[in-house]
Amino acid sequence: MRSFTFAALAAVAVAGCGGDTKSYSAGSYALTVGDKGYFSYSDSHECRAGGIGELVLDFVDYNYICDPSQPPQRDENLEHITFQIIITIGAPPDYNGSYPGKNPYTVSNQANCIQGPSSPLIAQFLHFAPKGQTPDRTLQADTGTLDITVFDPDHKKPLEGKFDLHFGAEEIKDSFKLESCN
Repeated sequence: MRSFTFAALAAVAVAGCGGDTKSYSAGSYALTVGDKGYFSYSDSHECRAGGIGELVLDFVDYNYICDPSQPPQRDENLEHITFQIIITIGAPPDYNGSYPGKNPYTVSNQANCIQGPSSPLIAQFLHFAPKGQTPDRTLQADTGTLDITVFDPDHKKPLEGKFDLHFGAEEIKDSFKLESCN
């Protein structure tokens, strides 16, 4: 099994979210991270067939996905890759017994965000064609886990944790510390 383990080489401090020089790849998808951050939703925002309450972790190939002082530098004339992790956490304030950090979240290889069923954890690479606002290709992890070690429902502290995701024989294993984009 080929394994990719990535550590932060450098961090860029930005108000809101921060980019670094991490890279992730699986299959034909390769991403050098320009910025990263997480969004929280009380509905099934990114995975329509999913459960209520989501944390969506986005690692993108451009700068400023959620810095209020900077507009996103996503050039619509170029193709883009996003590495996205969707975690179903339940609705606040009780999170339906699935309070982040309580248990590891696991990927189900049967997950389908359009038709269902969903999964507590979905990890995917999204490809956007030039001028595309919705992905035209997706590669989804077939197995894996994610542990949240720090979760602040008030978004005052970064979301922290680690993941170990498998895209066929390829593994992406890393830790994260993400600022809220909400």
